[in-house]
Amino acid sequence: MDMEIDNVPTQQRGDPEAEREMARLWRTVRTVHEMLADRGYVVSDEELTRSLDDFRRLYSDFSGYPDRSKLKFAVKPSHEMNLLHTPLPTKANPEPQTTAGDCYVEFNPDSTIGIKHLRAFAQTLDSQHVTNGIMITQAPVTAAALRAFEPLSARGITAEHFLESDLLVNITRHELVPKHVLLSAEEKKILLERYRLREHQLPRIQANDPVARYLGLKRTNVMVLLIQARGRGGGNRHEGGPSRRAERAPKQQIDPHNPLFEKYYTELNIVPEKEQDAFWAAFRRDLPNSFRFTGSRGHALAVQERLKNFYIPEITSIRHEGEFVEAPKPVAWYPDQLAWYMTVPKQVIRRFPPFASFQKFLVAETDVGNISRQEVVSMIPPLVLDVKPGMTVLDLCASPGSKSAQLIEMVHAGEEERMKQIAENGSDTATTTRGPEWEDDGRSTGLLIANDVDYRRSHMLVHQVKRLSSPNVIVTNHDATMFPSIKLPSEMGVHGNMITNKYLKFDRVLADVPCTGDGTARKNSDIWRAWTPQNAIGLHTIQVRILIRALQVLKVGGRVVYSTCSMNPVEDEAVVASAISRCGGRSKVCIVDSSSALPGLIRYPGLSKWKVMDRLGRLWQNFGEVEHQRQNLGPEGLGRLSEGMFPPLNTEEGVELQRCMRIYPHSQDTGAFFIAVLEKKSEIRTVRQDNEIRKVETSEESMRKLEPLSYEPGRLVEKTEDTTEEQVIVNDRIDAQSVKETEPMPKLHSLASTDPGLDEASLSVEAAAALSKTSELSDTATNGAATIDANSFSNLGKSTLPVSGVKRKIADIDGSTSPTKRTKRSSSPHSSTLADASSLPNQYERKAPEDGALQSPINASALCTESGSALQNDAARVPPIDHQNLNFLVQDNKDGASNDRNYSFNDVKQKNKQPFEEPFKYLDPNIAELDAIRRFYKVSTRFPQDRFMVRNATGIPTRNIYYTTSLAKAILQENEGKGLKFVHSGVKMFVKQDVPRPEVCPWRIQNDGIRIIEAWVGTARVVTIHKRKTLRKLLVEMFPGLDDKDWPELEEIRAQIESIPFGCCVLRVEPDGTEDGLK
Repeated sequence: MDMEIDNVPTQQRGDPEAEREMARLWRTVRTVHEMLADRGYVVSDEELTRSLDDFRRLYSDFSGYPDRSKLKFAVKPSHEMNLLHTPLPTKANPEPQTTAGDCYVEFNPDSTIGIKHLRAFAQTLDSQHVTNGIMITQAPVTAAALRAFEPLSARGITAEHFLESDLLVNITRHELVPKHVLLSAEEKKILLERYRLREHQLPRIQANDPVARYLGLKRTNVMVLLIQARGRGGGNRHEGGPSRRAERAPKQQIDPHNPLFEKYYTELNIVPEKEQDAFWAAFRRDLPNSFRFTGSRGHALAVQERLKNFYIPEITSIRHEGEFVEAPKPVAWYPDQLAWYMTVPKQVIRRFPPFASFQKFLVAETDVGNISRQEVVSMIPPLVLDVKPGMTVLDLCASPGSKSAQLIEMVHAGEEERMKQIAENGSDTATTTRGPEWEDDGRSTGLLIANDVDYRRSHMLVHQVKRLSSPNVIVTNHDATMFPSIKLPSEMGVHGNMITNKYLKFDRVLADVPCTGDGTARKNSDIWRAWTPQNAIGLHTIQVRILIRALQVLKVGGRVVYSTCSMNPVEDEAVVASAISRCGGRSKVCIVDSSSALPGLIRYPGLSKWKVMDRLGRLWQNFGEVEHQRQNLGPEGLGRLSEGMFPPLNTEEGVELQRCMRIYPHSQDTGAFFIAVLEKKSEIRTVRQDNEIRKVETSEESMRKLEPLSYEPGRLVEKTEDTTEEQVIVNDRIDAQSVKETEPMPKLHSLASTDPGLDEASLSVEAAAALSKTSELSDTATNGAATIDANSFSNLGKSTLPVSGVKRKIADIDGSTSPTKRTKRSSSPHSSTLADASSLPNQYERKAPEDGALQSPINASALCTESGSALQNDAARVPPIDHQNLNFLVQDNKDGASNDRNYSFNDVKQKNKQPFEEPFKYLDPNIAELDAIRRFYKVSTRFPQDRFMVRNATGIPTRNIYYTTSLAKAILQENEGKGLKFVHSGVKMFVKQDVPRPEVCPWRIQNDGIRIIEAWVGTARVVTIHKRKTLRKLLVEMFPGLDDKDWPELEEIRAQIESIPFGCCVLRVEPDGTEDGLK
């Protein structure tokens, strides 16, 4: 056990016993750091790799024995650890905080330990305000003495005790000990649901198990054991439950060839023949790592300078495998060189010691939000969206949030400089002379609404946007195909009339839709194994619906960017062409020529001609060939091919698809991507001035004759030529509240109608949306979810292809895995109402055709959502129908088997409740709490006083106070209780704390909101520093003392501190350019 001592040079040896004890303690300390790192704390490589000689120099006394009194330190949890230990949101706690906290470690120097030592350690934990403590002793401690730690648990502090001999060897490194992976609350929930288990049915591990103690496990923690098994061939495999840490199969084990995949794109000639070899060779290489500097432009450039001036010279001097490594390089076309990429593999950066400081730089800056890891091509859509400060922006499919972060930065462009100028000058400069961005004292008046259909993914999105601390963000949870219209407060028109029906229209909309992701084959190697043509065919319809909805909520003159990480024209050009055609053609929507945007970006024009591959690998040039095949030889292999998936036949009136952008991997060493920029030239739907109610028939003949209409709950109206702009109610709205209570959800006409008698081309999208409305039984419809034709999802359930990046998987969109219900219309050809509810139980029949698709009569609907759940909300949101005896069938497609089980309506209601979100309640500016805050911090009267809110139903500030913009406030208040699902908004500005005296303000400024309010806090509560040694002292010391021994390093702030009354204050760091100052 002590063989390392033999390696110590003879001239350095002292007392042999001292050397032996030093070596044993060195091993123990190394194990402690490894234990902390394995738990998720931030531990430097220096601590993990410290040599025995270095340890001896740092921690030995004059006689050569170890000085344990020096072994006291604290560590902080990493960002990943915080996420791992964050519980799921509940009704009582909608925004749970992580249970992970700082950990304080202390080696006790005494050889005998009693209760007084443990009490002293407990007092240290209390004074350090840490949530975890580890005490390591030389001698054992009695059970009676350990009771001194019991009072700590009541205060949320965990204290652990280890013997040095327990940690002499790291048992988790032994080859016979399986890898233990701790699951997060979300992973635990998925595991239990997957195997239909309750928590008490899982195997148990003893609390005193060495591995359990090593990992610091607590009750309710669940682990997965990855057991390494050796087969006859010597190959290894890992077995275990679902874990985000479980490693994928090595890329070298996946053959980067797929005949069908390569055949299709070679036949399409998406790149010139001379580039084909380079194109496929690039796809088989690993994707370079890339990252982006985030935040305000000035701050991002400062972090960039640190990389260029310090880390780049350091990296270029490193040799790996005999050659100098290639340093990170800026992306040529990204503005201000704020995006970088590097070809050095991740495993080299992580494991090669010379990269240690650069790796720590990347990790640290990512944790604080200064750097975002993002694929280069995914940075393009927000840039070509051309967002300006003050604009309202919608990100329809936002999760995981990297593009949303880009959009937030654009909304806030120049804000810091504007606010600083106004705060310093203190003058009311006319906004007309400076521009609209100077309104609201320089604060950005724009808004980003980031939406995702999946509730859990929307909360992952919240974690991303919270890092940017923006009050200009609202996160919603809706189906993008039926994103509800957002009502705005009533206002007075120019003619003195009150405009009551006013709805939000967006300046910019980003539709980065769910896709098959075959352009990500460089990083998602499963693409090579699982690619099939029917994946794109199954997604085409939902992609068209998302793009149409994006155009409907857009302002005239606004811009939509449609993007996918797929190369398939069925998901790209075909979607764009279909959406424009269904919105009225080029006179309504056009594709913007973006060839001059982002100079330096190598792009290829969009395709104007392409072929579509069916599930048998046959290529079809037009829909006529498909129809001929169906009529003469049968539908085998054709699946759900529809006319909209093929190139437009009328080239004269067709859209200019060559204006779309295609990015390929061989041109600039990236992934593949598709981008189309669309502009809305005129309203897609309008209303008439006299608000005349128009009766509508639903026969095919009457539908062909109808002019474009606007749907509004309770009426259909038409615009006349003399209608004024103020009299035009904002069009294309889907009112979630009215749908929820009484009205059926409007449904876009089937995008892949198989009815040969229906002249779909003669119908506008507006008329189809108004006339195809169906009284849906699912609560999904009541909250803006789509009613999707059953034929649209025939092939999705068969796909195993992973979706690119971390966008939602195809399985999440597949309606076949969801409880599915279909409505039956009345037999009358002129009626659009449902059959009487009492007859519904006998009408719910499902038949599986030969190809496994769900059959549906014309105009019948299957309710599906992208999240794969048809029923999501509680009973209060269900339309008022008689469901006393309503039963329906749910089809489980597990392992290809079809198991039909009867469920009652009430059973499903309880199992699929929509998670509860606390309401947003705004505070009266004159309440005592806000008045106390203003007086204590001397907040300027120019700072808005009416934008503070809380997240509880009572509207009483009990714990946190949030701040939002005026537009966000108007939206949240106007749409409260109207069916819109708001998940997040606002920046945490003030947090309540315990105070020792009544005159001290119990509300401290939260770090999230410091950027917003800092310029408006009175100088009486501001401490300013200029010197590096002062900043270092304040950063190193968790609780710097104010006695004489600490004042030499804090002399700069002594006079300021003495004049400030007790309580929270703002620390302002200002460079002064002096030799010992900050630069």
